[in-house]
Amino acid sequence: MLNRSGKNLKANQQGFTLIELLAVIAILGILVTIAVPNVARAMSRAREGADRATALTIANAAKQYIIEENEFPGSGAVNDNHVLVAERYLDSVPKPQNKKAQTFFLEVSGDDESPVIEVSYGEGGKLLYPYTEDK
Repeated sequence: MLNRSGKNLKANQQGFTLIELLAVIAILGILVTIAVPNVARAMSRAREGADRATALTIANAAKQYIIEENEFPGSGAVNDNHVLVAERYLDSVPKPQNKKAQTFFLEVSGDDESPVIEVSYGEGGKLLYPYTEDK
């Protein structure tokens, strides 16, 4: 008996049956259905981690501005018109990795002795800085 490559098969050798091939395909399908949501979840966590790091950079730029200029930067969306970008405390307008968010929002309050700096996704959006673990 010849196999597909033209080599002789011994009498006790056999190829894979259709059932065996279907079982392998079914197992691979199960593994894919388990892996895809985990990958998507990991990508989402990575995006949020990147946005938290960017929020920390924005907060540090605001702190530096307060120290050097002895005044608070304006609160609002961090865009081309924001003082941190205009005065080059930030090299460029930071873009959120989160696909639902359009921009970062900086809120500075408190007094000169102890300013409170918060960075979130848009006005009233999820707080990114200071970071608190959601449980």
